[in-house]
Amino acid sequence: ECIEGEISKNLINTLKDWKASIDKYQGNIISQVEIPFYIYSARILQSYQGGQGILIRDKNGKEELNSIRFTTPNEEHDILYTMSSGQLSGILLAFSLALHKIFINAGLNIMLIDDPVQCMDDLNIVSFVELIRTEFPNVQFLISTHENSFAGYIGYKYKKYNLPVQRCNLKEISTL
Repeated sequence: ECIEGEISKNLINTLKDWKASIDKYQGNIISQVEIPFYIYSARILQSYQGGQGILIRDKNGKEELNSIRFTTPNEEHDILYTMSSGQLSGILLAFSLALHKIFINAGLNIMLIDDPVQCMDDLNIVSFVELIRTEFPNVQFLISTHENSFAGYIGYKYKKYNLPVQRCNLKEISTL
């Protein structure tokens, strides 16, 4: 019985150490991403009435990150309950771009995005295109969309600034 108790105690201590390491790792990731995320979310959501970016916080307000939430600077409520689906799409894009900016793999500088402007209003779409054009000039984006106007707009903006862009309609390709 002493051996079983010792094994249980060692296992519990090991699990606590793992949890502490995971919490520290998550906190490190958030601390690296929070400033670019705040800036990118503000740039995409220019029409948001708060007029500022979004903050990343621990759900329980503790030092360790058990669960994160996204809030505006002057509010404690999670944005999931206060923003439209289009605004939430913009927040997800901002978070993805911030992760890419911080944790980029030098050997593979590409982002794959499926239908990024679904539910977004025109101002947020324009802001998103300007953000990827100016902040990520050396990133290859592969963006799938069913919105011809959005695809045309990206092509127009990139060509206007002499940036390479290629539009591909999968309906016109006979073999992949």
